Amino acid sequence: MSNSDKIIELSKYESFMEEPKKFEESIYSSTYKKTKSLVKKLLDESEYIEEEKLRRKIGALDKKEINNMIAFVGKRGTGKTTAMFSFLNYLNTYGNSVYEEPFREIDFGSVKFHCLDFIDGGLLEKEENILHILVANMYRKFMETSEERFHDDWREYDIRELQELFIRVENSLRQINDKNKWGQSSIENLKNVSNSLGLKRDLEQLIKRYLSLMKNEKNQYIEHSQKQVLVIAIDDLDMNLDHGFDTLEAIHRYLMMKDVIVFISVDYEQLLNLSKVHFGKIYKDLGERDSNIRDQISDMSQLYLEKVIPLYKRVYTGALNFEGNQNIKVKNLDKKLKIKNYVFEKIYQKTGILFDLNGKKTHFYEPENIRKLKYMNMFFDYLGDETIEGYPEENYNEMLNDFSQRFVGDKLEYEEKKEMQKIMNSNLHRGVEELFDYLIRCISQKDGQEIEDLLRYKKERTQTLNLMYKLEEQKYDYGTLLHLIYIYGRLGDKEKRMVHCILAYYTIRLSKIYYSKESDSIRNKELIDFCAGSISGNLTNYMLPNVVYATTLKNSDKDINYRKSKMSGYIELSGTGEDWVQLNIEISPDDKENTILEFIRNIEICLLFFTTKDRENSKLEISIIDIGETQLGETKKFAINLEIRSNDKLYFCPWGFVVNSIQYLDILGKIEKDIKERMDGIDCDKLLLKDYEQWDKQYGHFALPIWDFDLMYNVEKRLIKEENEVIGIENIQELIGKISHIYEKCEDILNKQDESMEGKTNLGEIFRNCPAVKYFGENNFTAVFGTIWMHAINRETDLSKGIINFYEEEIQER
Repeated sequence: MSNSDKIIELSKYESFMEEPKKFEESIYSSTYKKTKSLVKKLLDESEYIEEEKLRRKIGALDKKEINNMIAFVGKRGTGKTTAMFSFLNYLNTYGNSVYEEPFREIDFGSVKFHCLDFIDGGLLEKEENILHILVANMYRKFMETSEERFHDDWREYDIRELQELFIRVENSLRQINDKNKWGQSSIENLKNVSNSLGLKRDLEQLIKRYLSLMKNEKNQYIEHSQKQVLVIAIDDLDMNLDHGFDTLEAIHRYLMMKDVIVFISVDYEQLLNLSKVHFGKIYKDLGERDSNIRDQISDMSQLYLEKVIPLYKRVYTGALNFEGNQNIKVKNLDKKLKIKNYVFEKIYQKTGILFDLNGKKTHFYEPENIRKLKYMNMFFDYLGDETIEGYPEENYNEMLNDFSQRFVGDKLEYEEKKEMQKIMNSNLHRGVEELFDYLIRCISQKDGQEIEDLLRYKKERTQTLNLMYKLEEQKYDYGTLLHLIYIYGRLGDKEKRMVHCILAYYTIRLSKIYYSKESDSIRNKELIDFCAGSISGNLTNYMLPNVVYATTLKNSDKDINYRKSKMSGYIELSGTGEDWVQLNIEISPDDKENTILEFIRNIEICLLFFTTKDRENSKLEISIIDIGETQLGETKKFAINLEIRSNDKLYFCPWGFVVNSIQYLDILGKIEKDIKERMDGIDCDKLLLKDYEQWDKQYGHFALPIWDFDLMYNVEKRLIKEENEVIGIENIQELIGKISHIYEKCEDILNKQDESMEGKTNLGEIFRNCPAVKYFGENNFTAVFGTIWMHAINRETDLSKGIINFYEEEIQER
């Protein structure tokens, strides 16, 4: 079976065991198969020893010892216990159903496995010897079945002999463990050594007699040749820091015998450390002062483990592989999902939260191992289900609690943890301002060259350095925050982990706001204020090509022929205060009404791209000062004078419509009201407000899911252009086409997220049908980019050049 068919089966209960019939499709398939091969080899080896003993009459002194230990090896949480427990259950029921037999090519033959209860090696107390527990388990099993099975008089002698063997072994164990006897006299010491040497022989006789009696189930006839095997399983042996090594040594010394199989589960690195501690004490007791003692201890520890647990006797349960070649199947459900998809769909089902599903690297919210996957599955099972009123608020509180206690604790070091705690303890807006300042402080500590070396693309490096030169001047907005997070995450591994925490925290926190039971106006205001006018900020300049341009000054005879490549996208248009602009278009005499309607619609679309960073009121006040026809010679033109008021600097950004679409009613309602008052006979149903109302009714008024902070961060990262492209400004339509291409690319990214969510979301459809996106660049849209008058800066330009931030640098005149 290929890797893509492997399955992890989850349960809503913590204790879980896989059925043998599912071994071959399990994530542990190779583990089970190798374990079965090793068990088969042990059975064959035991049979060979028995045959050799009969053929050559091997005596006690030269009898071959068998290494019957099989170790399930893996890190914490990789499923060692589940795999070992499931395989133990398989052996316990072996032969009951041939149809459920996994890996039939490996045939055990006629054999009965007698599996003792699991032993938790991590809980063994100082006075508890593993052999004491083993013998006690055997005796309890024997007593539980003795009344039910052993009623024949002819068995009375066998039963009495077995009980005597139990007593003999127990006495030997007690004498060996009685430390008060050691060192009293030479005779006493020799007596204890004799007990130790004889203990293995007594154990072997006890196990042989035990298996002989236990093989007959309810006095039914048992095939004489059926092999009887005792199976012992010890979990988390390495977790017993005080006695783990002694337990391993006791197993190796006394239980290496035929017809016995010992399973242990260990973290090899931890077991190696226990061995080093043990041999380190020996060297210390010997008073060794060798400078190479540490290497000697390490070598001896490795050699010891290679002997006790040979390499070929280890079966591994590795970490989850997130390269897309593993599937997951939930118990009682037929469909298979990749691990990431299953977890993220579970989160979405309970909270509506969307994490990015299409990153090439392991996502920070994916579980690191199988145990965490199971616990995460159970965590979300216990959360409340969505109701007609929405998602329970307690679900977000639980996620925030889990984030602050587990997630932050696992990922962050002390200083970053302290900073994250400050952010979480503040209200939303104060917290994000503290984060913004923190990121600027951290980035400012690096010089430009260090940052440049960490970034991938030429344009990315150039524009990031431009940002760094003005870091202290940066003012918060959603997009600039993403930009700073993007740079900060490239400073090192601990910064990357901090980024994971930032993205997780604001995804949960903003989703809680979006899905809250507050009124739309309250929820919208909180999210709009969080955006502070722009969802892309300076990141827009990464998405568009650089532009080569030339321009002229109003009322100046001098041309400015100095042509220069400038970054484009997010630009500052004017200073604080009021500004007014004039837009005009030549009227077609054949279709005057439609020409004017089309022009007004395009103006409405363009106005949705203006924005401000005022946190308290990011809504622009746009009023029509004058509207009507003008006659210039033989040419009739239709002109509109607009006044744009803002409490902060005015910006133009191709992503400005995202925030303005949330408050479209206020912006477009005011504009269309002014138009109605100044123009008779205008059909307002053909203007943009009607389209927005229909879009809002069907999809809501969010073109992008700005509350899914992690998803938005990754969407905007993928929109960054990798090439350092330069275009000329002469062709306005080319620049419009470049902006339209950003929207197409964004839609593709959102569609991939929808596909990964198997149609549970329709992000791409919502974005595509937003009127600002849908009609951008259509129906003579370039007319809006005609010459306009920017009163505040006394400059004639056009909106295409307005996209270019040529106000940042002084234009050189010839």
